[in-house]
Amino acid sequence: MLSIYGKLAIAATSTILAMTATPAQAFNFTNGLVGGTCQPLVTPGTTLSNCTTEDGFTITSDPRPLESKQVGDVIGIGVQGGFVRGEIDLAEEKVTLDLPGDQPAILKSLDLSFLYLPGKFRDTVFEKAQVKANTTGGFIDGYLTVGDENTVRWQVSDLGIDQEITALSASTDNPVGGGWYSILEPFGNTSITNLELTAVQQGTSPGGRNSDFSLVGAVKTPEPTTLVGLVLVAGALLAVRRR
Repeated sequence: MLSIYGKLAIAATSTILAMTATPAQAFNFTNGLVGGTCQPLVTPGTTLSNCTTEDGFTITSDPRPLESKQVGDVIGIGVQGGFVRGEIDLAEEKVTLDLPGDQPAILKSLDLSFLYLPGKFRDTVFEKAQVKANTTGGFIDGYLTVGDENTVRWQVSDLGIDQEITALSASTDNPVGGGWYSILEPFGNTSITNLELTAVQQGTSPGGRNSDFSLVGAVKTPEPTTLVGLVLVAGALLAVRRR
């Protein structure tokens, strides 16, 4: 029969393990996994001034409301109006993504869409998305640039990140693809509070134009409590053994 100390240790261990099993927080418009006040945007053509997902991501746009759009099987979120509705396509347009919680956190993945190369959907440039991360040390810029119909390059010069990413939905117009790419650990182990998504001017007139793209989803890394939990569990078990 267990002593009172053994029972307390088991109870503490169970509590600690429950605390360390925190799932990642995420949303994805293409997969319909959004919830909260953002759920209506899963229907293409819907507009909202701002919204918060079930897992606590807050999405806002400036200067006009958010608008959802579908290309092929992919649904993304951009800004209402502009040259291309439902995308971020003008220099003054911005979509801001605030991460859940009160503390900076690591972003596990970021999904962007509707990125194409010249000749696709009448685009004239290799489209390039700018993602500005707000960190405790200031802003860090990342860029996602189309390479061909199936790949893009993600670069964050301040962090030495340079990686090629394969499409989840190709950057093609025949058959119609969503130009959808998932950037894993976009800012490495750097903790951030929010992201600002803006268009990038490519080239100069005539023939130059802004890129256009949309936000599909993101995943925030779970809180790093697992290691602490394991140490406490080990301590509790050791205490039982000594008793």
